This record gives sequence, C-alpha cells and structure tokens, in this order.
Amino acid sequence: EITHFVGFQTDVSARRRELNLVHSILQSAQHGIITTNLHGQIQTCNAGASRFLGYEPTETLGLNPVIFHDGEELAQRQELVSEKLGQPIRNSDELFRAIASYQLDGLFPEWIFVRKDGNRVYGELSLDELKDASGQTTGFLAIIKDRSDLHRAEARLKDFSSRLQKLSQLVPGVIYQYELSPDGTSRFPYASDAIQQVYRVKPDQVKEDAALVLAALHPEDSARVTESIQESARTLKVWEMEYRVKFSDGTVRWLNGYANPERQSDGSVLWHGFITDVTDRKDSERRLKESERRLMNALEATRDGVWDWNLQDGSVFWSPRCFEMLGYPNNSFVISYDTWVELIHPADRKEALEKLESCLANPESILRIQFRLAHSDGTYRWISGRGKVTDLDSNGNPLRMVGTHVDITDRINQDAELRNANRRLEETNRQLELSIWHANELARQAESANEAKSAFVANMSHEIRTPMTSILGYADLLADDSLTETEIADYVLRIQEAGNHLLTIVSDVLDMSRIESGKMTVEEIEFDPLKIVDEVANMLGPRAQQKGLKLDRDLQDGLPPLIQSDPNRLRQILLNLLGNAIKFTETGSIGISVDLVHGNVLRFAISDTGIGIGAESIRHLFQPFTQGDSSTTRRFGGSGLGLAISQRLAEMLGGNIQVESQPGIGSTFTLQIPVGVRTANKSTDPALTSGSTTHGLEGMRILLVEDDQDIRRIVRKYLEKVGTRVDELTNGQEALERLSGSASYDCVLMDIQMPVMDGRTAVRELRKRGFDGHIVAMTAHALSSEVA
Repeated sequence: EITHFVGFQTDVSARRRELNLVHSILQSAQHGIITTNLHGQIQTCNAGASRFLGYEPTETLGLNPVIFHDGEELAQRQELVSEKLGQPIRNSDELFRAIASYQLDGLFPEWIFVRKDGNRVYGELSLDELKDASGQTTGFLAIIKDRSDLHRAEARLKDFSSRLQKLSQLVPGVIYQYELSPDGTSRFPYASDAIQQVYRVKPDQVKEDAALVLAALHPEDSARVTESIQESARTLKVWEMEYRVKFSDGTVRWLNGYANPERQSDGSVLWHGFITDVTDRKDSERRLKESERRLMNALEATRDGVWDWNLQDGSVFWSPRCFEMLGYPNNSFVISYDTWVELIHPADRKEALEKLESCLANPESILRIQFRLAHSDGTYRWISGRGKVTDLDSNGNPLRMVGTHVDITDRINQDAELRNANRRLEETNRQLELSIWHANELARQAESANEAKSAFVANMSHEIRTPMTSILGYADLLADDSLTETEIADYVLRIQEAGNHLLTIVSDVLDMSRIESGKMTVEEIEFDPLKIVDEVANMLGPRAQQKGLKLDRDLQDGLPPLIQSDPNRLRQILLNLLGNAIKFTETGSIGISVDLVHGNVLRFAISDTGIGIGAESIRHLFQPFTQGDSSTTRRFGGSGLGLAISQRLAEMLGGNIQVESQPGIGSTFTLQIPVGVRTANKSTDPALTSGSTTHGLEGMRILLVEDDQDIRRIVRKYLEKVGTRVDELTNGQEALERLSGSASYDCVLMDIQMPVMDGRTAVRELRKRGFDGHIVAMTAHALSSEVA
C-alpha cells in the first residue's frame, strides 16, 4: 500500500511568458510563418501566412504545404535540385527537405503559390530545419514574403523596358542617362543600342565607366565638352552642344547632344538626354556656306546687288552692293517694300509696280523691269531689276521673291556700250539665277528644322488678315457714292474697330516670345465685355455669311456692363475660338453665349455644328502646332498654334478653356475667366464717362513736331476740331530752336523718331536749357511693356 507521495513544483511562468511572446511575434509578423513536423504536416500557421494563402489558420493544421504550390513549377525545381546535388529528388517533400538542409533558397528567388480561392500569387520562400536541444531535426520552418506587388511591378518594368527598347531603336540617335559622381568618375547608367553607331561602344561597356566615350572625343573638342559638363553640373542648366568624335581609324563625326541635369541625394548629377549624329547636316551647312561664298564672289565680280523680298511682312534684304549703287553705306537704313516704292522715280513708279503685280499673278514668270532709284546725292540712277518668285503657299500665293539690282545708268547714257553690257548681263543673270536657285534649294533643306517658326508666322498671318480684310472691305465700300450717312458712319466704325484690333495684333506678335520666357504680362482695366463680343462677331460675321452659316448670340440677363480684366487678350481668344468654329463648320450655325457664373466668373461658350473632334485628338488639342489630325490640316489649313496661345492667355487671365465635342455633330469651346465686376455709374475711367474731355483744349496754342506729313495732317485736324491753334515743325532741331527763343506754347506734341534730331534728344536739350513746358511724346514704336 502507498503510504506517502513525494512531488516537486517548478515555476514555469518565465517559460510561459517566453512562449506567449514568441506566439505574439509570430502572429504579428507581416510575413507568413509556417512550421511542419518531419512528415511534412503543418503544425503552426501565423496570421501573415493565413492572409497570404486565404486559409483560416486552423484549416491548415495537418495539411501538407505541397497543396499551396504549382505542380508544374515543383516538378521543374525537383529536376534542378537533382542536378545541383547529383542525387535524385523523388517528390515535393524531398525537394523542400533538400532546400532546407542544403540552404538552397537562393536558387529560387520567387515561387508561385495557389490560394484557397484558386488565384495565383507570388512569394519569396525561405526554408530551414527546426532542431531540438540535442541538435536532432524535429521539423521544418517556412517563411513566406509576399512578392505579388513586386512581381507585378517587375512585370510592368519589364514591359516598359521592352517598349523603351523598341522605341529607342526607332529614334535616330542615342537615348541615355549620364551620371557624374562627386569624386569625378562618370558612367552611363542607361544607353540605347544606338550608342554603338554613335560612339562605337556597347551599352554594357560604359554602364559603370564612361571612359571609352570620353576617349572618343575629338582632341580639339575634349576640353570644351568636359568644361560644359562641369558647368551644367554646377548650375543645373540644360547641357546642349555640338562637338566631334574621332575614332582610331581616323573617322571624324559631328554630334549634337542635349540633356537635362538633376541633382541626386548623394551629391552626384544625373543627366537625361539625347545624342544624334549631325555630320550630314554639318556637311550640308558647309556646302551651303561654300555656295554662298561662291555666289557672293560672283556677285562681287559682276557688281550686281541681290534682294530678297518676304511678301508676308514686307521686309526686304539688300546686299551691300544695292546700298553702294545708291551712294549709301551698307545697312544704313531699313529696307522694306514701302521704302523701295518711295525710292522709285515718280515717273517710273506706275509701270514698275504694274510689272511687279503681273509677275506675282503669274509666279512662273521672270520679273524684268527698268526704273530709276533715288541716289544719296539727290540724283536718280537707272536700275535694271530682275526677280522670280521662289516660294508659294498651299494655295499657290507667292510668299518670297528673290532677284537682283543692276546699275545701268552708264549703259543708258552710252547706247553703244549698252548693247554689249546687256549681253553680258543676260549671261551673268542666267548663271546667277542658277546659283540663286541652288542656294535656295540648300536653304530650304536647312530651313526644314524651323517648321515651328513657320507655323507661328503662318498663324500670325491668319490673325492679321482677318482685321485687314475688314479694313480693306469697308474701305472699298466707302468708295460707293450711294452710301447713306448711317452706312458711312457704320463702315468707319468697323474700320476703326478692325484697325484697333490690328494694332493690338502687332503688339501681340512682339509679345508672343515673352509667353514662353515668362515675361508676358496682362492688363487689368475696366471695359464692356459685350462690346468685345460685338466687335468679334462683327469682324467675323461676313466670313460666316459667305459660308451660309447662321451666327447666333445668346447674352444672359444680369451680365455686368463693366468688368476688370484685359480686353485685348479677351478679344484675341474670342477671335481665335470663333474663327475656328467658322473654319471647321460647313453647314448649320455658330453660337456665342455669355453668362455670369459663381458671381464673378464670366463664361463665353462658342458652339458650332462643324466636323467635331475625337476624344483622342482632344487630349492633344491645346499643344502647339497640333490639330485634330493631318487630314484636318490638309483640308482646312492653319498652324495649330492658335488654341495653344489662347489657352495660355486664358490661364494668364486666371481662367481656362474647355472643349466638348462629338465627331460629325459639332464642338463647344468654353472660356471662363474671373473678373472684377463693376457698375457703369461707379466708373472713374474718363474714357468711359459720358461727354467729351477735350473741351478744355479750346484756345490752347500747340506746337506739333512730326516728320511725317500725313501724321501731321491727321493730328492737326483733330486738334483744330476742338478749337486749338497748331504750329508745325518737322524735326527736333527745329523744335529746339523755336522753343529756345521767345515762342510760347501751352503744350508740345513731340515725335520720338525723326531725322536731323530725334525727339528724345530734343527733350533732353530743352530740359537742360530750362524749358519746363508740357511735352507729350508721340511714337508708333511704344509697346505696352515700354511705357514708363
């Protein structure tokens, strides 16, 4: 019988706490953690593994992890491990044991796992043996790291890399990244395959060291290239350069490089750029210069003057000989079509202009005229002019004309010598025409890289023709003797409106380059927005009528009579939007609606029933030089610059332009700009108040200093209408002499640019001499940005 019982008590609290801590760590771990016994049965499964595999932890207990894997992948990896170890791996359990025992995790960076719902996910798997205190293996530990997001990212990166590779093969040059480290070493982290054609190296050869590329630089350009890279790294300004490379076989090629730098966190600078071989272009430029040199030598030998007339803006280039034959230094004054006309003898002017117009009407013909031009000594020289139209627009209208001036005064005076000179001139001109044609052909090739500028000029031509057509049209109508006074007043008003707009466009052309440079400014003045709408509609209305389009206006109630914004920029935007609506609409109607939203946002909607725009094209619609597609450009013309300019102007006014369109149905362009609303009876702008502000001028004595006779006549008429007395002078020297004497005037109107002495010089001298009277500057050269 048992008479006693002996026992022991051991405190296991610390061990239980350790076990609880381990359990908490396992359950809170982000990665999946699974343990199995030696038979491959799951003993534990933490929350991370449960989330990853889609099973409840209790569902996995006793299962074999093989069910979580792709069978085909397991079979492939059994063969690989068998080859690796040189022993057969007969099943998946042996595969996992071998990976754990021989630490072969690194062979397989990624595994396919099959979730409970059948979906496939990707993970990183680490296997290890579990051992007891004696070192005996008691089971296995599996740690799973979810790689699904990383797998998808790698797949996207691989796809992007493939597309980038294909794109780089189509680009005629090297797409690259160039990195300059603080220690002075450099490399090309990325370079497209085209680097083999440009530098004769493979991308992998310069991925860690750019020495092979730097060694290929031409000895005469190497220092310059290196210094420019250092300067770009210091200032973080765009690196752009043309330079040469020279290879071991003596071949020299010209390259053009462009790259944007950015500072990295470790202090290095990384450039993203493009390099292209421009050897052919440089050869073309060289041949062009040689051709020009030969042409100039030929011209110098023949003593002919060359002229080049741009019919779009009226500007004219004269070679030095053209100035010399009239007794002037080279470029001593600005040449334009109008200047040339003024220099022609009055008796020769009509015939010369008729022959010129006839040649322009028939661009294939050769211009041949003889006329007299004014010499600096006051005499006239006989000139033989020849020319030919060299450039036409898409409609067959002349854009450019090139020709020669030859002084034939001696030939006119000596008949016998004239016949011989004419024969030499004909032969010389034939050779000259061939040289000019060849030079123009080369010039057109060189100008192909300047398409953006041409598109801009074409757009400005379109903008200028609109008000110019109104001016010429209404001026032509005013010649009708049967007009009523109301019609005359209306036509004059339309001419004034179009003229004011044309003047605004001229200023805008000068300001356009300031948009991209960030120097463009907008005004903020009070004006009537509905008046701008009327001006735009009246200006473009005849064009809509010619196409049989109905032009409707919908002006909502409650519109403010005065707003605070920039009327010129608003007019320019509306002209472009309405002009586009008319251009792209063949039948139907055009609508203009104006309403006020949110209390201070004026909304202008231009709608049409035109060709419409596809959703894909709308995304690029406000990019410069872009239209819906190439067929749109061929059918309707235009540079595609107008909408980009309008959107930038709208943004500068604090607003934007939005578009809704359906192909074949029509489009609606909506301009919204915030405005400061004003009421008419609170305006403090004298130009907006009723009555005349000029009555106070009556009886004043005014001195008008202006070299242009027409300007003097117009200003004098205006001043005399309000009762002033006007004296006229033609230059600053005369004004200085008059005002330095005893003459007294209430006000002096001073032109700035005049012969003998300009207005600025005259004003400075007057102030030095103590003249303190009122002086008002008059000039056609003042831009809004220059007014002080």
